[in-house]
Amino acid sequence: MRLKERREEFQLTLKNRFTALDMEDMDIDSRSTLISSIVTEAAEEKEQRNKKPKKILRLRNQTDIPNVTVREVETAVKQMKDNKAPGTDDISSDVYKIGGAEIITQLTRLNNQILTEKKIPAAWKEAKIILLHKKGDKEDIKNYRPISLLSHAYKIFTRLIQNRIKIILDENQPREYVKILEDIHTNATATIHIDKDVSKPIHIHRGVRQGDTISLKIFTTAMEQH
Repeated sequence: MRLKERREEFQLTLKNRFTALDMEDMDIDSRSTLISSIVTEAAEEKEQRNKKPKKILRLRNQTDIPNVTVREVETAVKQMKDNKAPGTDDISSDVYKIGGAEIITQLTRLNNQILTEKKIPAAWKEAKIILLHKKGDKEDIKNYRPISLLSHAYKIFTRLIQNRIKIILDENQPREYVKILEDIHTNATATIHIDKDVSKPIHIHRGVRQGDTISLKIFTTAMEQH
């Protein structure tokens, strides 16, 4: 089966699974978890077989922030780099790139719900930290560099927000963006992964999140204010 046919089959699988579910009134965490679960299952089935509607979706109770459009999500997905390691949900960036219209539609709906409720899914606040050996003695912890891995669904969302506010973050931006950024950094956690061993969650109380698309913009803006 050619690559195009495999991709179309994968997209059809996603579409059928999302269509069969009533996701209209789900809360943010349930919607995010279900999207991740369906994408993971479809990707696993695709892997086993192969050993890869455009409209603005609006939600009620709109804020001053414009609704997320399908085009914005498509752009954010295309901006993601290929072959990037996944976060705690174990979904790689490539899966979102080949997921087609249905996964874009579901991400658009989820992102609009986030803007409406001004909070992100709890799972998106979890970071997966791995250690990469730089050089020298592998028994010396100083010779390792920590890398923080975040959910790619979360990074699509922050990329989308960054695209909106990349010119400048100032008092002219809607306050709803600030509330969402505050929620992103509230109760954030990380776990350290060494081979198959995983640490207990570590609560992050200060600084911006390593590996986060929007962290650099937040940091430089904060520096400019002092």
